[in-house]
Amino acid sequence: MSLKIFYGLISICGLNTTFANALREKGFDTKSVSFLKHYFEKSDIDFDINQFTKHEKIAIRQKIFEEHKDHYDIFHFFFAHTFLYDQKDLIYLSSKGKKLFMHHNGTDVRRPSVLEKFNPYARLMYKDFLVNEDEVVKYIKNCAEWIPVSIVQDLELAEYVQPFYDYVEILPLPIDLRLDKYSIENYDYEPITSTRKRRLKIIHAPTNRTFKGTDYIVDAIKKVCLKRNDIEFILIENQNHNDFLKELAKGDIIIDHLLYGAYGMLSIEAMALKKPVITYINDFVKKGYPHDLPIISATIDNLEKVIDQLIDDKEKMIYAGEQGRKYVEEYHDLEKAVLPRLIDIYEKYC
Repeated sequence: MSLKIFYGLISICGLNTTFANALREKGFDTKSVSFLKHYFEKSDIDFDINQFTKHEKIAIRQKIFEEHKDHYDIFHFFFAHTFLYDQKDLIYLSSKGKKLFMHHNGTDVRRPSVLEKFNPYARLMYKDFLVNEDEVVKYIKNCAEWIPVSIVQDLELAEYVQPFYDYVEILPLPIDLRLDKYSIENYDYEPITSTRKRRLKIIHAPTNRTFKGTDYIVDAIKKVCLKRNDIEFILIENQNHNDFLKELAKGDIIIDHLLYGAYGMLSIEAMALKKPVITYINDFVKKGYPHDLPIISATIDNLEKVIDQLIDDKEKMIYAGEQGRKYVEEYHDLEKAVLPRLIDIYEKYC
């Protein structure tokens, strides 16, 4: 199978660049484009379109569309965004027999009215945000009218798009474990042992404090600190990706979030670095994960207890870190797990 594949137009966790670069290494003709600011590896074409006027944005989008519309066989879009605001580009691409895929990633499809059916913390996630669900559904329908296949990372996101697309495929988030930055041995880190005594660093790195439940995490940490002086809490925000990983590598325990109910890229990167991860995994989404998921699930009601118990059980910390690395190698490794699955998806519909 030798196809020309376009990835764009938003970099979500660097997926467009990751896929384009990896398949290019295998001989595919690929191009990645990102036109919104992000902290990940730069795409082949990478700029912030928001620096331009509305009229200029329309012209830029049209230009990028014209330059790429006839060259590629597959167009793999992300986050409900295509080339043109009115999505008339999809009509053209479909008429030319191009194979179209929409990779939904989270807030582009997440609707509180659906989320609250299986996540008791849905209202807390959206307490500060008003979601126009009619608009979300409108965008999904516009995509699904011309794009038959949606790609998502887990059962939660599948729940939002299944009523609209002809086909929904689950593709785990990828991590390129060949890169030195994902090996803890390449960082100046003093590993935890069952006997070594030192202050433990607990790290939380929110991209959105409300969605991640940061206030609840900070409150739990404060309560733990009232009882013991053997921990240090570090909050990481607004760093480029490589600097972020350097900080993450210093941590002994990583707390991802308490509200989503699923795990994302932060948890995967932390597990790759052999860190025990605490996050909230709800029962509905858990059914779609491999049985050996090593993440330690916690809620806003028991996080303090979970932290206390984990700190006192160094063997559990070590085991969770080791199993996390194995889990990522088995299910999220770009080369061994995710890329073969992605190629299978393309072959299935092409």
